[in-house]
Parts: sequence; C-alpha cells; structure tokens
Amino acid sequence: MFHSKNLETLNETLDAFLIPVFCFDFHDDSPPTLSGLNQAHTQMTGMERDTNLGKMPGMMLSQPEADWVTQRYTECAVRKSSINYSEILDLPKGRFAWRTTLYPVLDENNEVFRVLGQAVGIQLDEPNEAGDRFVDEMTFLSAQTASPLHRAVDLLQRSLDTPDKRPPEDLRMLRVARDLCEEAIAASRSLRSVIDQLSRQPLPMHRLLNDGELSRVISDLEQDD
Repeated sequence: MFHSKNLETLNETLDAFLIPVFCFDFHDDSPPTLSGLNQAHTQMTGMERDTNLGKMPGMMLSQPEADWVTQRYTECAVRKSSINYSEILDLPKGRFAWRTTLYPVLDENNEVFRVLGQAVGIQLDEPNEAGDRFVDEMTFLSAQTASPLHRAVDLLQRSLDTPDKRPPEDLRMLRVARDLCEEAIAASRSLRSVIDQLSRQPLPMHRLLNDGELSRVISDLEQDD
C-alpha cells in the first residue's frame, strides 16, 4: 500500500487518510525528497502537492527546520523502526505545532527507501496571543483524535479476525492501517502528557513561542518521561 513507486498511486492511497500524512523517499547520499502529501495536509497547511513533490526539505522549509526534519527522517531509516517527536514548523498558512510519527517503508531487500509520516497538530496564533489557547486546543485536539482512532482499530481488528475471507495482500494492508492507528493513539497520549507538563512551566507560553524554544523544551520534557 505504501510501497508503490508510482507516486500517483501512492498519493491516492494517502488521500484516504483524514489526518495529515506525508512521505519522503531516500536516494543514495542525497537528501530525501517529498514523494507523498495528502489532501488533509494541504488543506491544513497550504502546502501544495503538485508544486512540492520531488523537493528536498531545504526547498520547502527554512534551513534550520530542514536540517531538523532531515535528521528525524534519517534516524527513522537507520533504526528501521517508528519514531515519535514534537516540532514547530513555519508553513504557507502559518506556524504549526506538530506531534509527528514516522514509519520506515522497506523495499524487497529489507532496506528503507521511504519514510511515512503522520502528524497531529494545530496552527498557532501570534506569539503574544498563543498562551493558554495553545494548551487548551492541543489538549482538546489530542482527546478528539484518540476516540475515532480507537474505533478504527476495533474495526480493523475485526477484519483481521476473519482472515479466510480476505487475500494475503489485503490482510497485510489492514495490519499496516491498524498499526498506524495504534501509533497515532500512542502519540495522542504522549501529546497530552507533554502539554500537561508545559502548562506548568514557569516560562510563559508566549515567551516559548516568541523565542523559538518550544521544540527544545518539549524534547527535554520527553527525555525526562
């Protein structure tokens, strides 16, 4: 499902997801390039798929942000396992705070040739207005996200419990979809934990946003968990 080298087919698959989803492909020693971006991502952030496919992170983000995401994609590929992290990125429609999960996609030689990412996030207000609204909206969003994902996992598991009625390829895709939902649920729980800790930080939230320190603080909090 996520292995297709045909980018049109890949993006049709990604468009079935109602949360922002994206893919980056690796090419030898070159930086990864965008291979997939779903409509939910475009509607939320203003990033257009047609004009950005094939671009490296440095062609779409500021250099510090591009370096940050490239390191995360590379980490996922080297580990050959999913990773979760928090970040703030400046995108066409403004500044967004994300809780992102990456998954490695392996080729026939068991090598990672692509990373698949899904993200939960919100658009931030102006720094001097973000404060409590940021905490409130992220808490609300994480709670709202978890409920339908739990229902999706239940439905997917029911389908997997009747394997005799489905071909092997369908079962494999169902397992991938189930695992994606379970990872998103875990990310939602982690997001709520981080937000709870952030709300108790002595430094005002607008200062964190204004000084560009929120990603660092979130990373420090996660390491303490």
